[in-house]
Amino acid sequence: MPGYLGRYEAKKGPGDTWLWHEYQCDDDRELPSWRATVAQPLNNEDLRELLFKQFSAGVYAFRAERMKVGQCQFGRSTELKPDASNLPEVLNILQHNPARLRRYNEHVRRVLPQISWVSVRPVQSGGGLVEVLVWSGPPDAERDDLAIPLMECGTGVSQVLAMLYVVLTADSPKTILIDEPSSFLHPGGVAALLQVFSEYPQHQYVLSTHAPAVISGADPKRLYVIENEANEARPIELDPHDVEEQRVVLDAVGARLSDIFGPSRILWLEGRTEERCFPMIARALLGTPDVQVAMVAVVNTGDFDRRLVKTTAEVYRRLSAGIGLIPPACGFVFDREGLSADRQARLREACGSKLEFIPRRMYENYLLCPRAVASVLNQTETFKDGPLEASSVAEWIEANRARFGGGGDDWLVEIDGGRLLGALFGEMSKTKERYDKVHHGIQLTSWLVENDQEALREVADVLAKFLESQPTAAATEPTR
Repeated sequence: MPGYLGRYEAKKGPGDTWLWHEYQCDDDRELPSWRATVAQPLNNEDLRELLFKQFSAGVYAFRAERMKVGQCQFGRSTELKPDASNLPEVLNILQHNPARLRRYNEHVRRVLPQISWVSVRPVQSGGGLVEVLVWSGPPDAERDDLAIPLMECGTGVSQVLAMLYVVLTADSPKTILIDEPSSFLHPGGVAALLQVFSEYPQHQYVLSTHAPAVISGADPKRLYVIENEANEARPIELDPHDVEEQRVVLDAVGARLSDIFGPSRILWLEGRTEERCFPMIARALLGTPDVQVAMVAVVNTGDFDRRLVKTTAEVYRRLSAGIGLIPPACGFVFDREGLSADRQARLREACGSKLEFIPRRMYENYLLCPRAVASVLNQTETFKDGPLEASSVAEWIEANRARFGGGGDDWLVEIDGGRLLGALFGEMSKTKERYDKVHHGIQLTSWLVENDQEALREVADVLAKFLESQPTAAATEPTR
């Protein structure tokens, strides 16, 4: 990078002067020695204004909106204005430096692979205007019809062209503010842009985002959560190393940061089937649930064995309290499948009053409705020409339920409903259909929600303990 001047340690000098110490940065971006002292007559008001101008001149802000920077007057400046309004001007001058122009276009292709080259030409209508052209074909194709004016391109293109020009050509460190980069770039483009930024560490990059992928890809030195408390924004600094630790906690229960990023509270559920079906039950039987509560699957409750008791108990304690980007849990709703009385007791110890088990052994036990099963099977190719009667399903269940632990009068409580549905689908279709826990679980739940909601009443009552009694976020907790 070229050398740049930096002004440091402005101190009061003799009389009405201020002393500015100037340094020359070498190729390694180091400040090896003092270069000169410049005395300037300034009063305090002048000094504040000068400092503001010096700082604001090096700040670039990019928002998720179309920038009208496709054309501007011809000029000879190489410094991009903070609003990027002279982008065509500076890119036109950049064309006189082939090596740097080539490197600039390489960066553009990394972020926007559909763009092969960026160039500038005079506007045909005259007036001393120049405009940016974006090429989509091979640069050596010599086809003008492949060049599109920047003014006709999508929202994210102008932002990327301006940002990359700054990071590549600026002779002094700049501050680049980017609001929600994932709103004008696809995930691959965001990742590539962040990688380019990492190659120019002399600049300061400030990003606001609701996308976990941006946080992960940025590898931030400082990380803040902005909370809205009593209509006042309050920044809370997080340790980036703790964010990585939070991912470890989420990995332990099979969740992702994107699953929990945004809501103020989490209701942790048994698995992916419950994650898809319980919100349907809550909407149908409880009304519209609190949008600040997300229902997220925990997939490793069965791993709560003696070898993992201490580790898993700590994971659930941390989920219950909430750490960093992970909102606190308003509850845990699990089934008893695979959990001995001792394991259930240890889970209750870890989660406290926030833990509830659904009354039946597993959620599939609520789906053993002959009419629902017949309806779902009749949607398959196997039964397209000869529909299955609900009475046939009921007879099969009655004849076979004892094989799956359903021998008593209260058999719906303790039967292994998952295994029974697997056998039922296979045997009644002569092995042509295979029960899929999530896919068919959603279909069965949908049928019950539309036709027999009372069959799901016990599940709804459990969910109501955590959803209906929750105070609103505005009254009790800050929002993020």
